[in-house]
Amino acid sequence: MRRAYKFRAFPTRPQEGRAVRLLADHCDLYNAALMERREAWQMRHVRIGYGVQSAQLGSGQAPTAA
Repeated sequence: MRRAYKFRAFPTRPQEGRAVRLLADHCDLYNAALMERREAWQMRHVRIGYGVQSAQLGSGQAPTAA
């Protein structure tokens, strides 16, 4: 049996601001990764997977097409 739990959060104003910025950063990161994958396919018909992109993030490199 699966149960779902809902938790309501009541952040302070500074916490809410940080959460909004964090969400915006994640959206930007996702969109940049998607653009990289699209451009790699359109220009060179090369697939870039999650592993390659996450390795770039782990090493601190800018996400560029390989």
